[in-house]
Amino acid sequence: NMDIKVRVYVVNSESKLKAFVSVTADELIVMNGFKLIEGKDGKLFLVNPANKIADGEYRDVTYFLKKDCHNYVEELAIKEYNRFVNNKMDKANPFTK
Repeated sequence: NMDIKVRVYVVNSESKLKAFVSVTADELIVMNGFKLIEGKDGKLFLVNPANKIADGEYRDVTYFLKKDCHNYVEELAIKEYNRFVNNKMDKANPFTK
């Protein structure tokens, strides 16, 4: 069973980009450049790192071969994002427990 950890770097903006996500697998490899995006329905989803190629299209640089692995990492990232956003109020007010 692979040990997967995520780090979420929240972007303070009004745009649909909500956070950058870094994925570490088995303490062996770190994959940067994933993004948490807010869809039209308000739901967050994970987007793979991609580069723009010559014809203006985007090509994924890193991606999961299995959809369930992508979904698992997406779930971890959304949980971490929500934890950060919900705890931000506590950090701003030292009197809040």
